Parts: sequence; structure tokens; C-alpha cells
Amino acid sequence: MYFRMVFLTLLTIACSNSYVAAALVQSTVKSVYPLSDGSFVIILTNDTSTCPGASPKYFFVTPGQNSMTLDGAKAMLATALTAFAPGSSLALSFDDATTYCYVNRISMQ
Repeated sequence: MYFRMVFLTLLTIACSNSYVAAALVQSTVKSVYPLSDGSFVIILTNDTSTCPGASPKYFFVTPGQNSMTLDGAKAMLATALTAFAPGSSLALSFDDATTYCYVNRISMQ
């Protein structure tokens, strides 16, 4: 009986929607929009169909979402602005399960 209960509990956890669906996009940065709560939005030059929502796609970097910390958001803001200034390409890894497309990782190309 105990084994059965543990098995069903683990099965329920494994089948839940708590996992983040990750997608990747690469483009130059069109704009960076800081918000008052410490988060910010990245808008890319080229839209992607993997982020659900209206065009242009807004990629949110929000502490507390998709494993983002406040220090991580600050570092990503610096990277996004550094890529924006010379027109360098930026690669974003984000959660495509929501319309907010919460970013988890970025790298300047």
C-alpha cells in the first residue's frame, strides 16, 4: 500500500505542468524596456513564432519567474544593453508555455 501511494504521488508530480517549456531565439535587439519592479522587456528585431502572443514579441526578464533572480536580471539587463548599443545579436532561452515568454538565459553573439 505504501509503495503504491508513493508511486502515484511521483507519477502525479512527473505529469504535472510545473515544468518549463524552453525555446531559443536569436536576433538583434530592437529595444529594451525597463519596468518599475526591477524586471524588463526585450523586443527583438526579428519576431519568432515560438513565443505565443501578438507581434512584436515581448520577452520578459522577471525575477521570480523561470528561475530568474534579481542579480541575474541585473546581469541580463547589462548584457541586453551591451548587445543593443552596437547592434550585436542576442540569443534568448525562454519559456514558451506563457504569453510572457519569461527569459532564463541570454548570450551575446
